[in-house]
Amino acid sequence: MMAMIGRRLRNAFVIDLEVLAIFRLLLALIVIWGLLGRIEIGGYLFPKSLATPPLNDLNVQPTAADHQLYSSRESRSAWTPWHWSLLWLDQVVSQTHNTVLSVQSVQPVAELAGDPPTQTPPIPQPVFEAWHGPFERATSFLASRLWFDCVIGIGIASAILFGLGLFTKSANIVLWIVVVSIQHRLPLFNSGADSLERLFLFWMMFLPAGAMFSLDAWWFARQGFWRKRINQVQAQRFQTHLTSGQPLRGGYAISNWATCAILVQLVSIYEYSALAKLNDDWWNGSAVEQALQWSFITKPMAAQLLMYPALLRLVTWSVLTVELLSPVLVFCPGLFGWTRRWTICFLVLMHLGIATTLSIGTFSLICSAGWLLFFAWPLGPSGGWRRLWIDQRDQDREPPEQIASSSRPGATAVEWLVVFLMSLSVWWNLSQASVLKSWVKYPQPLFPVLCQLGLDPNFPMFGQVPLKNLGWVHRVDLASGESFDIRPSLPSPLSVPNQLSGWFEPHSVYLWRQLHVNLLYLEMQQPEFVHLVRERLRDLELHVWREQARAAGTIATHEIDSAYSQLLRVDQTTGDEEAWSTTEL
Repeated sequence: MMAMIGRRLRNAFVIDLEVLAIFRLLLALIVIWGLLGRIEIGGYLFPKSLATPPLNDLNVQPTAADHQLYSSRESRSAWTPWHWSLLWLDQVVSQTHNTVLSVQSVQPVAELAGDPPTQTPPIPQPVFEAWHGPFERATSFLASRLWFDCVIGIGIASAILFGLGLFTKSANIVLWIVVVSIQHRLPLFNSGADSLERLFLFWMMFLPAGAMFSLDAWWFARQGFWRKRINQVQAQRFQTHLTSGQPLRGGYAISNWATCAILVQLVSIYEYSALAKLNDDWWNGSAVEQALQWSFITKPMAAQLLMYPALLRLVTWSVLTVELLSPVLVFCPGLFGWTRRWTICFLVLMHLGIATTLSIGTFSLICSAGWLLFFAWPLGPSGGWRRLWIDQRDQDREPPEQIASSSRPGATAVEWLVVFLMSLSVWWNLSQASVLKSWVKYPQPLFPVLCQLGLDPNFPMFGQVPLKNLGWVHRVDLASGESFDIRPSLPSPLSVPNQLSGWFEPHSVYLWRQLHVNLLYLEMQQPEFVHLVRERLRDLELHVWREQARAAGTIATHEIDSAYSQLLRVDQTTGDEEAWSTTEL
């Protein structure tokens, strides 16, 4: 009995190599699209010229780091406390410079009678003058626009090679390093799609991604571990055909712990999301309707669906039910043969509906591509089209197209490593679920492992729906009494409209939109950090507007320099404004 259940479970994780190759190409295109969007916002993250007035509440002159939104130390400490960027080593260089190359020199100040003893602030003094200059130059370079563009270029080149299947494994590793580095460098621009990108790239390193439909399979047809095993299976099939007269089978598939990790990761997204949705908004069926009323992220189709509240309540309860039952519908031996494909179709249609109503980047596309991995290849022996709604792999035998994994000690050790990392990732997801936090605790000593590898995703997926139709304005008051919002006049991508006017928008504009969404949700947990980021965003926008206004010459220079600036949240339904920042510049 247990052996039969084990075989059925193992069959549940089978992925056709042909489908894996198509997924590889889709994943590469999605990653390239995300990297190109970050190139467009790079000019605002690394400005070449800065305004001269001092920063808010600080009696210091601004520097390049003061106007940068990524704020490497604060952002990484807030989102991934133990993570040091894999490629941007300026954090490490800066820490080394402060601890090894500098000493704290404290000199006493002459004391007056009756005054408490005081000291001057510590002044860093370089220890090794010969090393001080090179480290300063290294820090400047690693935090520069040139280095940023170089790493983005490396990522795009690796994604192209990965998509074409040329040096697939090496390109996969380099691309994963670049993606993890960029996402940890700019965490406030990340979304669920970014988390899935790094997760899929990581698990793909343990799969034969270039075994089919690739330049590697064409140019190196007899080299590589998986190509040799495919050739062995092909030879066995041909020998069976000669001896027994059975027709030659086509297609190849694989089932190992890496394919298990991908499916478990997909299911955990929806299970984690469902646990976050166990609240009144979802129980009473109003969550989807509330989400579609947030015009800051909605598309024109959302307004059409709001005319059908009964349909939206049905959708709300259906989504919650399928997400809660997804482990049973996808994994349960003896059942998933009849339920998995219907469940996948429901989830793909759900993502299609999300993509047509909400601005969520590439999340729907990458989720749908991940689920299609577990559809049988239509031209393979399992008969994709003839038995479209029944998964024939839910049976007590090994699929005939499956390629056996290696029994070598090295390969076995890698599989156990995948099991360990997959368990940590699932453990982390459960510990972050709102209803399980008090029971499931993730061990803090293991937290750095997840952070270093980028296996610490977060998929609330509207578990908490905004209660207000929030938008953002940047109000500027001039000495003449004129007051106006400067955002509509700012150049893209800083000009983020409070309502989408069409179906699509540039990815760079979506990234700025995602920044505001992240700030809204993060403010409840880390208000001090969000305040710092808001101030830097306001400084950046005001600086760009000042340069634009000076060039236009329509406003007097003294009024531009003395402008009073506020970054405000506005309830677009009532028109009420809430001040985020009330600091005069």
